Amino acid sequence: MKLLIYEDWKNSASSRDNFTFQQEVKIQSECYQIARDFEILLQNNEHSTFNHYFQKALSIFHRFAHQISFKKFNRHIYMAACLFLSAKDNDMFDWSVKRYTNAFISYCISKKTVDLDGLKIENDDQNTFKLISEKIIDAESHILQMIGYDLNIVVPQIYFQEAKNKLIATQGDIQQLFEFAQKYLLDLFLNNACLYYEPKIITLCAITMASKLLKITIADLSNGNPWNSLFDQNQESNIQTQKEIQEMTNYFDQCIQILKS
Repeated sequence: MKLLIYEDWKNSASSRDNFTFQQEVKIQSECYQIARDFEILLQNNEHSTFNHYFQKALSIFHRFAHQISFKKFNRHIYMAACLFLSAKDNDMFDWSVKRYTNAFISYCISKKTVDLDGLKIENDDQNTFKLISEKIIDAESHILQMIGYDLNIVVPQIYFQEAKNKLIATQGDIQQLFEFAQKYLLDLFLNNACLYYEPKIITLCAITMASKLLKITIADLSNGNPWNSLFDQNQESNIQTQKEIQEMTNYFDQCIQILKS
């Protein structure tokens, strides 16, 4: 089962604003890299809940960006706001706006390419600090309005943890597979596939990609069903699941080819 009708998924605000699919893919990938760069400064990845938090932030961003054209918001500010919003939902993180503003300023100074309406960003400038804090908070409010204040987002990490507890390998190192699958699980958020495919499909896709890369064979389940029926062992549903795993893998490969071009 898909989360959106295909036509609705493809009919983003940016596509209605004359962005090509190739342009959208490249911007989505850029936004993903912005989030990764912010996290190097924020260092939330030192926490055990990082993957859950990060996937939720990216899910929020893609939900928002599906409704608002990339021409109409500053993706640096709004990505910072999505990370800030997701951190608020995680009690383990220090989610003060001061911390996220400082990270944003450090990011802008290091990149020297972020345009905030001609604003020159400098360290120890209280006016700049106040302005960026306000922009992040305003963006947070805008995002919440556009996603209907719905933060009850199930992320793939929940399914991935279940898979880690249940899957075993008949050939190869299962722990190595999980390490590579975790990386794929994050990389699958470099586009907006999370709006279309269920979290369990994203999880299975990441594990499938890792197993193919490493040539690791995953054992069937104890009842004889294939491992990728882990989350739904109905035969008809499993056929659909395998189809969607292949679909998503193809979509990811298509996006990678666009980014390489």
